[in-house]
Amino acid sequence: MQPRETMYGEAKKRRQLMATDEGWDGFKALATSMDLSASELVERLGRGTIPLEPPASKR
Repeated sequence: MQPRETMYGEAKKRRQLMATDEGWDGFKALATSMDLSASELVERLGRGTIPLEPPASKR
């Protein structure tokens, strides 16, 4: 697979992560429900364009 230019001005690179089948299936379902690929959901989470809040005990 060749890296492609994206709307972010730089090519995405192949990364690796580990997850259980259930966790990965849930993540992919979440991405699909948002009309995104899993890769794009990771990108947006990392860039903060889809914000996550830490649990109240970690603030």
